[in-house]
Amino acid sequence: MKRMRFSGNGIVALIATAIMLISGLQLHAQTPTEWKKLKGDVTLYMANDLGRNGYYDQKPIAELMGNMAKATGLECVLAVGDIHHFNGVASVNDPLWTTNFEQVYSHPELMLDWFPVLGNHEYRGNTQAVLDYGKVSRRWMMPARYYTKAFENKGTTLRIVFLDTTPLIDRYRENSEKYPDACKQDYQAQLDWLDRTLKTANEDWVIVVGHHPIYAETSKAEYERTDM
Repeated sequence: MKRMRFSGNGIVALIATAIMLISGLQLHAQTPTEWKKLKGDVTLYMANDLGRNGYYDQKPIAELMGNMAKATGLECVLAVGDIHHFNGVASVNDPLWTTNFEQVYSHPELMLDWFPVLGNHEYRGNTQAVLDYGKVSRRWMMPARYYTKAFENKGTTLRIVFLDTTPLIDRYRENSEKYPDACKQDYQAQLDWLDRTLKTANEDWVIVVGHHPIYAETSKAEYERTDM
């Protein structure tokens, strides 16, 4: 079994069982013919820090995501937090759902399952509304704050483990005024669940995703990573 963890500060990553070993040149593929070479048995997008209301190149990147998805046979999108900068959403009817998500990721090839997790910016608002958005949008697949999903294709099996990382970090959990829901979460219960899930996982690939990284080259505070 191979285990990998993806999280952090990028915009979009392409994850496929075949992509782990491809050359750096292929990672800069620019044409549909080159994109097809990136196709694996299970091909996923990972995207985070999306909440820009279409600005900062969010719209052209979303269009590129759709065009690439057609060539790679995309399975789904992992939306790993901060879908809504800067103060989360107030409800499932918040206009930010339209400006940050629905009107931006509108390409036909992106009308598939999105598997989200919460980021620290979601924790500035109504986190339950992020979970409940699945009742509004048929592509928003978020059954819980942390959960797992298995994929299988052509004999290759893959398990994604989705974590809720904000309550695992002291600065968010201890600031109840700015992040009111973080201190309400039982982070030890999540860690116990993670241990049980990893011990029983028997897929070819096991990938753990969350908004905050354990290891990263970043100017952000080191204590976030040590807490993780």
